[in-house]
Amino acid sequence: MTDAFWNRRRDAYAELERGLDRKLTMGRPYEALDHLKQAHLLATHPQPLPWPLPQITAFRLAHFLMRSASTVEDLQEVDQLLAEATSHGRWIGPWPVCVHLAALSRIRGLGGDADDRIQSLLQRLHSYLQAEETDASPSHRGAEERQSLTLNLAELVTYFLGAEYAPLEGYGALGPAEPDPFRGLIHDPPWKLVGTEFSGGPRRLPRRVAVGELEELVSAGRLRLGVVFDGKEGEIILANGHRKRLKAHQGRLLASLCRPRTKTQLDDALGTDAAQPLSRMKKDLAQLLDCQPDDVAMFDQLSERYKLSPDLRLLVAHPAR
Repeated sequence: MTDAFWNRRRDAYAELERGLDRKLTMGRPYEALDHLKQAHLLATHPQPLPWPLPQITAFRLAHFLMRSASTVEDLQEVDQLLAEATSHGRWIGPWPVCVHLAALSRIRGLGGDADDRIQSLLQRLHSYLQAEETDASPSHRGAEERQSLTLNLAELVTYFLGAEYAPLEGYGALGPAEPDPFRGLIHDPPWKLVGTEFSGGPRRLPRRVAVGELEELVSAGRLRLGVVFDGKEGEIILANGHRKRLKAHQGRLLASLCRPRTKTQLDDALGTDAAQPLSRMKKDLAQLLDCQPDDVAMFDQLSERYKLSPDLRLLVAHPAR
């Protein structure tokens, strides 16, 4: 395992967030565009990174280009990017499809042939909404989310009409403090990814994105195993596709050990003496991975801390606090 993959993933997220920092601010649009283009390039070349980076960078770039798209050629570039954003079996929400419909509607208005693709996208959007209805859970929608929804609707109307975008500049919550590439796309509780391989990327991700990216990274062979842990229960995902239920204390230990920890810190994470649970977890994972217990976690004499073995190649998806 080389660092090149993880560095490229980190850099792609960093460029994406830089572009979004300036996306809804007055001035410097060309700088924002350069960052978004670089993010998409990093996410797709020389080989596409696992979902969702190629898709979210394609969407954010297309979303930005829609502001000034006025010719068939401009809209065809947007069309290609949005096709990429919605091509994967996993979705990043219905908004990319709505923007894609706007682009195709304007292509049709300029004499292009888009009827069949519009119908196909409408069917996909309806299927997505049906799935959302089935999967819905009660949640409080605060003022921040309502603002995001209002802005999205205003943007959609602007795109369909081909109107000037300038009156919408400066609105929205994608500010420089903490830009969120998935804002307004998927309304899930915030989760995060931590582990031996993790470097950079958003501090918070929607739950479905965090779990989905973890599964994609395991499937692509970038990780030996992934762990999904919601604080009470979880499961281990192996590269061969097998899954194994995870005991609550093991999930807390693995999430805690993603950073070197003292014995006291591990005791605090479990609320009890961590010695026996740690020993049992090491044995269970060693048996699962056909390795030695110390190949799972070890005690570093120099720092006097326990840490996961770097050869473990593990990420944990769990709720962000």
